[in-house]
Amino acid sequence: MYTRKRIPNYTKDVFLLFVVKSKCDHLQQRIAIRQTWGNEHNLRGVSIKTVFVLGTPVNGSLHFIRNEIKRYNDIILMDFHDTYFNNTLKTSTAFNWISEFCPYARFIVLIDDDFFVSLNTLISYLYTLLVDNRKYLYMGRLYEGYEPHRNASSKWYVPVSEYPWPKYPPFIAAGTVIMTMDFVSDVRTAMQYTKPFRLDDVYLAIVEYKLGVTPIHNADIYE
Repeated sequence: MYTRKRIPNYTKDVFLLFVVKSKCDHLQQRIAIRQTWGNEHNLRGVSIKTVFVLGTPVNGSLHFIRNEIKRYNDIILMDFHDTYFNNTLKTSTAFNWISEFCPYARFIVLIDDDFFVSLNTLISYLYTLLVDNRKYLYMGRLYEGYEPHRNASSKWYVPVSEYPWPKYPPFIAAGTVIMTMDFVSDVRTAMQYTKPFRLDDVYLAIVEYKLGVTPIHNADIYE
C-alpha cells in the first residue's frame, strides 16, 4: 500500500466524509470535485473531508500521481492494478482506511468520480437523519431481485462456482453509497470473514445481508 503519511487522523469534527473511487488517469474529474462539491471549504460550520482511492495503472508511470499526492495530499494509492474487477479491493480498502484514519465521521459517502453531488441538499438531508437519531445507515439507489448473469460473454458474468444462488441480495448501486460509521465499522470486520466477490456492490450487499442490515432506497440518487 502507498499512502501519504501526512493525511491526518481526523477526529470528531468531521460531519461528512467523501471517499471517492477514482483512477490514475482521471485527473480532470478529481480537479472538478476539489473545486465543487468536494471542496472542504464550501460550507461554513460543516466539516467536510474528501479523499480519493486509486489503484495503480496497468500501464504507465506513477510519477504524475506522486506529484498530485504531494500537491493535494488527499489521495490513497493502493498497490493493486486499477481494473474493473478490482473495484471490490478498492471498496474494502476504503472501509479499512475510513475505520483507521477517520473513525469519528458522522456520515460517509462512498462515491464514483463521475457523479455530481448537490452538497446543500445532501447536508440538509443528513441533518434530518440526525434529528431522527438514525443509526446503521446503508443507503442509495436500491436494486432488488437481480439474478446473476450466467452468459460468459456478459461483462457481469458470474459462474455458478462463484455464486450458486439464483438471486443477489438487495444491493445499493456502487456509484453512491451513504453510510454511518457504525455500519462501516461492522462491515470492515465482517469483510475479514467474507470471500471477495467480483462485483463490488453485490459484495457489499452480501456482507450487509450477513450483518442483518436492511438497505434503504433513496429515490434522489441517480445512477
